[in-house]
Amino acid sequence: MWARGRRRALDLTQHQMAELVGCATVTIRKIEADERRPSKVMAMQFAKVLGIDAGDFDGFVAAARGFRAPATGVGAPHEIEARLPVALTRFVGREGELDELERTCSVAGGPARLITVIGPPGVGKTRFALEAASRLAGRYDTPAVLVQLAHRSAAEEIVPAVAAALGADLGDVRDERTSLIARIRTGPLLLVLDNLEQIQGAGQVVADLLETCDSLSCLVTSRRPLLAYGEHEFELAPLTEPAAVQLFIDRSSALLRNRIADHDEVAAVCRLLDGLPLAIELAARRVRDHSVAELRERIGSSLSALGSGPLDRDGRHATMEATVAWSHHLLDQATQSVARHAAVFRGGFTADALAAVVPAPLAASVPAALQLLAESSLVGTDPVLQRYQMLEVVRSYALDQLREAGEDLNASARHAEWMVAALEAAGPRGVSADLPAHSLPLVEDANVRAALTWTLADGHDLASGRRLLAAIGMAWYMMGRGEELLRWLPLAGSERDDQAVAVGLAAVEGLVRWSLGENDRAAEVLRGVTSLADSAEPTVARWQAEAAGMLAMTHIISGDLTGAGEMLSRCCRLFDVHRDPMPLGLTYLRQGRIALLEGSYAEAAERIEAATEVYRAAGSAWGVANSVGSLAEVALAEGRLPAAQELFLCAVDGLVEAGAEPYAVFRLTGLANTLTAAGRHRQAALVAGIAEQWIDELGVPLFPLGIAPYQRHRGWTADALGAEFATTVEEGRAMARTDAALRHLVA
Repeated sequence: MWARGRRRALDLTQHQMAELVGCATVTIRKIEADERRPSKVMAMQFAKVLGIDAGDFDGFVAAARGFRAPATGVGAPHEIEARLPVALTRFVGREGELDELERTCSVAGGPARLITVIGPPGVGKTRFALEAASRLAGRYDTPAVLVQLAHRSAAEEIVPAVAAALGADLGDVRDERTSLIARIRTGPLLLVLDNLEQIQGAGQVVADLLETCDSLSCLVTSRRPLLAYGEHEFELAPLTEPAAVQLFIDRSSALLRNRIADHDEVAAVCRLLDGLPLAIELAARRVRDHSVAELRERIGSSLSALGSGPLDRDGRHATMEATVAWSHHLLDQATQSVARHAAVFRGGFTADALAAVVPAPLAASVPAALQLLAESSLVGTDPVLQRYQMLEVVRSYALDQLREAGEDLNASARHAEWMVAALEAAGPRGVSADLPAHSLPLVEDANVRAALTWTLADGHDLASGRRLLAAIGMAWYMMGRGEELLRWLPLAGSERDDQAVAVGLAAVEGLVRWSLGENDRAAEVLRGVTSLADSAEPTVARWQAEAAGMLAMTHIISGDLTGAGEMLSRCCRLFDVHRDPMPLGLTYLRQGRIALLEGSYAEAAERIEAATEVYRAAGSAWGVANSVGSLAEVALAEGRLPAAQELFLCAVDGLVEAGAEPYAVFRLTGLANTLTAAGRHRQAALVAGIAEQWIDELGVPLFPLGIAPYQRHRGWTADALGAEFATTVEEGRAMARTDAALRHLVA
């Protein structure tokens, strides 16, 4: 065994070694297989070939012939044996990651001799590293040794820990480092250094070993990078949902006679646990006491529902709380406080948002704290959106810490204040010149709901809840969430101490009820706003303009074009007060609709173009796309069918990009109408199927303005296709609705 390690260190084949020593290749093979010992003369020749120092010559010859161990205990040519624990459970998933690490590792000919597997608590870094090391050792005939460092805290403890793992006794050796290096240099070696994040200066020690021992490779696990020269960071993500479900089923099957059949429930549990293997394994152990559905409910309320793991697990991995706590306790107090306060956010946050929620003295420390939390794998980052995200299991732990510190109520109050201020600053549709339409309501959706729950559902701050509801209402309408807004309204109470908020809530309610087909009820609500005298306060005037514009739409539905025109004239007057371009753009679009209904196509196009210019200047992607849809309606009325088709396609694509799917469906039915008018009934029926499937998914009806034209054209297509109509519509329901797919369909 000793000969093979020495030979490989010199990069020699068995045949080459035999020629240098002066023996047959089969003799080298038998010596390496420990089937025979060399003679004294042959051992001395081995020593010369291997370059053994004169002082170690006699000891080497004696050890090679098997008469005694070398005097130093570390200078012997004894090959290091693999020392990896045998896994007691099946490794699930991560084949792609294993392949990637193999391609990267120097053992397999890759570029990296130091690979640090980093990731959040419970992601399975140790198990993954051991699986990777076992694969590398088996495929490339390189011994792999596990060095457990979880209970070490100082850099000077690393060398003795490595020596102990290698079975080397350094007790009588003055220079531990030199002796360990001599031992490692006996041949290729892969060290698995497990759990280094708590050891300051670990990177320097590891880098020193690698620089001195060119046949050494290191696979490190840590929740943060070592920041060592030559380090390759290998970020381990949570399991994919299929792998997570497979892991849960695999582990629970060891406890149950019958395998769990409801994989959807298992998938829901795995999503709650962020796909973290440790959390999933702990949850799977609970199936003896609870159904998967019960587990899902219990886990949603507390991490403690996961219970503890097997008795042979070390303390860090005994429970999910202990795993997160290990990383949390390595942080300084200021960073711990920042982490606690980050737990009030749902769906992610920005550094500025977190600075608004932490206590004022901590605000300046937020950037540095977030950097440390990201390096410790306690928060993830999205460099494009410049947002941070906590895994749910980490957030749950941090939230418990926030409650224990008695800081939860104040933190939630500041979170609600921040959310209200952010939405009010963005305007009723979440639009500004440099922000695409509805981005803020979309990105902060989970935070909006969390703030509404705290202020309204939990009753902590009804006034802030009403402001929040008025601020988000218009965007929710655009996103097809009007019915949800109506469910929140009763929780807001009847107090209307803030006129701007009161008028805003009424305007949004009227808008939503109109979109749901409640034309009379919408008109009743909106008249409560328009009956007020025009306000000189910009915010109130803006909401009055919104209400007057929607009341004009109810008049259009009922056929009162004169009344609609009067309301729109009032909208123009109110613009001089509020100066918000969004209601003005809508006013021009609605004036264009009146002209269209009156058959004045040129005037309609003129008004719509005016709206388009307003929206372009405001940076509203939604407004521009909606204007394109209105121009498509004019083209259809004029019989310019190819132009109408192209304009409807552009409108649908733009509205989807803007996050206004109900508007996109409305324009898609216009495309179906255009195809019917062109006599392309099969394509019209397919597009109808796509639109109707979309409507069902959104859970909102088609806008009232679109119902009558769509039903009329749909009827013509049904008559043309006869018995094929229903099956063609069903075929369309299964089709994709991307821009490319729609263009291919109508080409």
